Amino acid sequence: MDNISKILHYVTMVAKEPIDVDGKTLFKNKEHIKLQRSFFYVDGCNQCGACCIAESNVYTPKEYLHIMNCTEQEFIDEDLDYSVMEKFRSGIREEVHAINGKEVPFYIYDKEPNEMFIPNKNRVVPRCTWLKDYQDGRYRCTIHPVVSMTCDMPHLRFTYSNNTTVSVGTQQYGRNWALGCKVEFSEPQTEEHFNQIKESRMKKLRRIDDVSQELGVETWVPEMLEYIKKIPFENHQDFLQKDVVVFHKKFFGRVI
Repeated sequence: MDNISKILHYVTMVAKEPIDVDGKTLFKNKEHIKLQRSFFYVDGCNQCGACCIAESNVYTPKEYLHIMNCTEQEFIDEDLDYSVMEKFRSGIREEVHAINGKEVPFYIYDKEPNEMFIPNKNRVVPRCTWLKDYQDGRYRCTIHPVVSMTCDMPHLRFTYSNNTTVSVGTQQYGRNWALGCKVEFSEPQTEEHFNQIKESRMKKLRRIDDVSQELGVETWVPEMLEYIKKIPFENHQDFLQKDVVVFHKKFFGRVI
């Protein structure tokens, strides 16, 4: 799955109506949207680099605008070298796709050879163009202030089951054995930590909705955010694995 397909995967999971992409219809029938038990789990990512696979980087128009206007201070704040942006900006190409009858440009930096030894996989493997081994057990994205939406999602995962249910939770990739990810998740222990995690999850959902709006796709994300916003730390488990959105079914063309 390339990164344009990944963007469309996230959008399709929360879209209210079918999406036409280059003449192909994408849609997931939904009768339920639920938050998994793991939605508020603390993400124990240790920056092992296992999920930064060798793929092209893909951006929407607003994301591209951020790339072209991001400041050196954004890189300084994350202790990164801003000079990498000259190469990044000059290497981006445009690719246009028809989405719901509208031509939408995507901005792509094609992957370049970049191999490094990943301890979790115990071998040298192809990695993202922008991944750097810091020789201290950490691997960092050198363009993190302008990271793409698909790179910003892990470990927030969307699953679809029984042709009716979209579930959102914090989890490893399905083929975790192949990635070699050793991340551990745990329940938040304090209200302050819970609120930080909640804001982080909502920020990721807002990003999906921003991208969806650029593509001209209406989503259920605003309803999801309103639901999540009201969840308290004390009994947050009581709000999980329940319908986040109330769907109205159609009966002989009438909404009931």
